[in-house]
Amino acid sequence: MASLFDNLPVLALLITGILNFSFGVYVLFRRRNLESFFFFILSFGTAGWALAMGVILGQFTQNQIFNLVLDRLTYACSIIAILGMLFYVVSLQTENFWQDFKNNKILWLLSVMAFINFALVPTNLISNNPGTAEMSVGPLMIFLAIFLVLSTLYILYYCYRGWQRFEGRLKARFAYIGIVWFLSVAIALVFNVCLPILGVTSYPAIGAISSILVVFMIGLLGLGTLGFYITGALFGTLGMMVGVSSIILLGLGVFFVLAYFLVSSLLQKL
Repeated sequence: MASLFDNLPVLALLITGILNFSFGVYVLFRRRNLESFFFFILSFGTAGWALAMGVILGQFTQNQIFNLVLDRLTYACSIIAILGMLFYVVSLQTENFWQDFKNNKILWLLSVMAFINFALVPTNLISNNPGTAEMSVGPLMIFLAIFLVLSTLYILYYCYRGWQRFEGRLKARFAYIGIVWFLSVAIALVFNVCLPILGVTSYPAIGAISSILVVFMIGLLGLGTLGFYITGALFGTLGMMVGVSSIILLGLGVFFVLAYFLVSSLLQKL
């Protein structure tokens, strides 16, 4: 086994898992309410996903059965994280979560889909990995993808509803939550679902590592004024980085197009 520091994705996965779990525990004990509990479920799920994947990819053991269990655990933890996020967003807008849950048919439907996915996880239908470090998707991986997409759409709907319903900091909070969840899910959907279905299984760590953005940005938003301003600064920094990157890419594109036409015209004159 190579040194841990020789495999940066594995190191990043392990650090992500430890930080996600630790921050979830901190939020839970700082504000002991239902909202914090659901946030802890989110952080616990993402932590388990990252840690299990880190151990598999790091090949810390050659025990095939142990690796098989860890592989299935990554999918189970991802379902836990999605449910935690669903319940968290709903709990932010209700005084009696369990009463609303009882009357919310869509939340019931998504919970049933989560239960079905849980039941499929131990089989070879979602993951067909026999206990190796390589991803191998099963024939019903698409069902997990559908659950992820539908849950995300409902989460974004609740964020939009909260954005419309509240003003000031609460309004911005729902906007931030919606944006960061959408970005993280898009990354996970591409690298952990779509590409593996197409046969590209070399980048599973990217989705799990990106979960640290969700956990820390959403968690900070619930920790008062300081957390809100820290999250705003992080969003501003990310936005600036995306803007600068876009300008650079656009400039490179224009440069290569002009260079192409310039070289073509010179070759024609020769």
